[in-house]
Amino acid sequence: SGEGAVRKARETHPDLVLMDIMLKGGMDGVEAARCIHADFDIPVVYLTACSDDMTFQRAKMTSPYGYLLKPFRERELHIAIETAVYRHAMEGKAKETEKFLRTALEILPVGVWIVDRDGRSVESNRACSKIWGGDKQVDIDRWREYPGWRRDTGTRIGPEEWSVARAIRKG
Repeated sequence: SGEGAVRKARETHPDLVLMDIMLKGGMDGVEAARCIHADFDIPVVYLTACSDDMTFQRAKMTSPYGYLLKPFRERELHIAIETAVYRHAMEGKAKETEKFLRTALEILPVGVWIVDRDGRSVESNRACSKIWGGDKQVDIDRWREYPGWRRDTGTRIGPEEWSVARAIRKG
């Protein structure tokens, strides 16, 4: 049953779950897979005879690591498992790297903005909040308000001189 699969995943925390979609009980394999992946970060590969588009679209929304139609060959299953385990490991490394970079960004004593091609601030650190009086996300239109000065001469830095502003304008 779906409920049993979720319970077993909670108890054993396996490296991977192979999930059929048609299960006994009130919870089908799609709902069980959604719970398992979301609650325990365990990758799920579907093994199913369900090839209709509606079922596949529903299953796809659970971010599966594979979808094999029955009957399948042993080699196909092996490749699906290996790919899923590898992808999950790489996603784990990416999450660790992102966490490290976010921490590094937050502890920097200088304001750092990450902007999109249109000059809209999409990410910034705590120091930016101090510069802008509580606002962490400031678009390029407000950059003229930023009180920047050259360290060596003490002259004001105009926003048109900022490398990011030049890059945005020039594309």
